[in-house]
Amino acid sequence: MRKVNWPFVITSTIITIVTILLWYRKVLCIKTSDMEAIDYYLIGKKYVFTANYHKKRGNCCGMKCKHCPFTKPHTKGNTIMAKRALYLDDVRTPTTPLPDYDNWEVVRNYNEFVDWITKNGVPDFISFDHDLAEEHMNDYFSQVEIYGFQHPSYESYQEKTGMDCARWLAEYVQINKVPLGKLCVHSHNPIGAANIQTFLNGLKKHLGEEPDCFMMRHPFTVNQ
Repeated sequence: MRKVNWPFVITSTIITIVTILLWYRKVLCIKTSDMEAIDYYLIGKKYVFTANYHKKRGNCCGMKCKHCPFTKPHTKGNTIMAKRALYLDDVRTPTTPLPDYDNWEVVRNYNEFVDWITKNGVPDFISFDHDLAEEHMNDYFSQVEIYGFQHPSYESYQEKTGMDCARWLAEYVQINKVPLGKLCVHSHNPIGAANIQTFLNGLKKHLGEEPDCFMMRHPFTVNQ
């Protein structure tokens, strides 16, 4: 009778099991989309819980968490959600909070917009700028000078515009099945502003919400 090489059998079995587990983790356990709401992320070795996690928890833990969605001061057991407003603009900073809202959260570009919503969820109010980089402004002024109007050259821009942010938001809310909240456009680019407003109102109508995205310029200062 042939002697069984037990060390070889055990080693082979372990390797097979590990391979299967790694495959399972890679193929079956990954998120279906990078736009899915997340519950936490890592800063070094520290776990940072997102607003999405805190909402699932249902109340404030009183630990002054970075993305706490509840009203301040941070009181353990508080279940009242804060009203948050997000301002997208590369150079302007709003100076006056909206009535009954927390102070404006300001993001300067597409990446900051995506990062903020991924970690904090869709805010109750978003105000959009269109031109988020110098190339967008240059395109606007050059076309107006030549043609008297602008057709934004979205396909040629290196940097993403407020319109790209609106498109990302559209996919995000549909994947995560969350409402849009109140939306407005404060861009001084009339064509770009109209493009964003039309797109967002079409999205709202598609989602069964009131198509009430409007134009509004808030008091602001300009970064030097």
